[in-house]
Amino acid sequence: MNKIFIIVKDFLIALASISGFSYKAINIIVFYYIIPFIFVLFIDQIYKIHYLKISFILFLSILTILINDFEKFSEQLFNK
Repeated sequence: MNKIFIIVKDFLIALASISGFSYKAINIIVFYYIIPFIFVLFIDQIYKIHYLKISFILFLSILTILINDFEKFSEQLFNK
């Protein structure tokens, strides 16, 4: 289990260095944006609807627009 954590952490650090975001911001993006979106995609595919996917994208878009400083937001969210 510890090896999996290290692999994921190293991958997120590499993404952070490539993208210019901090490690904490990448962590928030992956675990609060991307992984839940994948779950929503699976649910939409199972039930053959698109409402959840559209609602989730709309919610994340509004949330992202309302956040003034994503680095500060991710720092606060990561430390909770």
